[in-house]
Amino acid sequence: MNNRYSYSRLQSTARPSARVYQEDVTDSPVDMCLFSDVNKSLVGGVLGARYGPGNENCQLFMADRCSRNWDAVCDVAAMNQQARFANNATIRGNAAAAPGEIVGGSTIGSQLVHNAGQRRFCKFNNTNIQQFPFDPTNYSSPTITRILRSEFGNNPVCTVNPATIDKDTLMNRMLDDPATSQITLDNICLNMRGRLGNTRIGQYCAMRNNHNQSGYMKQKY
Repeated sequence: MNNRYSYSRLQSTARPSARVYQEDVTDSPVDMCLFSDVNKSLVGGVLGARYGPGNENCQLFMADRCSRNWDAVCDVAAMNQQARFANNATIRGNAAAAPGEIVGGSTIGSQLVHNAGQRRFCKFNNTNIQQFPFDPTNYSSPTITRILRSEFGNNPVCTVNPATIDKDTLMNRMLDDPATSQITLDNICLNMRGRLGNTRIGQYCAMRNNHNQSGYMKQKY
């Protein structure tokens, strides 16, 4: 991921339904992905108008960006309540999304939380990595990554550092609405059993275990 881009500063009253930048629209990937805006066709090249929160390239870019550092831009993106039933950026077991693979809720915002959490906390085996330019018409466009698991790959291993996890902004965002990331959270509970103490994720795991003693961790990713 090319991190050389300088992103515009967000106003504190940012809402996903309106542009919140202090300057005009640019061809920054963040600016291209946060909102659906007709002005993008003027500065984003011949493909500018196609970009927006639901675009696959934008979903991939934002998932990777927010997995590295959850900031105000990610907060705004996560507020997007636009319904989207296909999650194009989830790390799934095949190229076509089946009902069991459509995870992270049915809105763009909730799927971003899920997708970022996958990339931040989980390691996947037997993956097919596909890398390509965010905008193929722009020679300086950053590279984005699509990750597909092999049909015969193993389940992921998701872990955290108990000493620092309570200060992790992304994890706290996941725990604010566990339904967006339940499979990832449960995977952490399984792999970190007995090591999470009284952390917030540890309390979540204890609650899940108390509600289902029959093995809630057995579900497949």
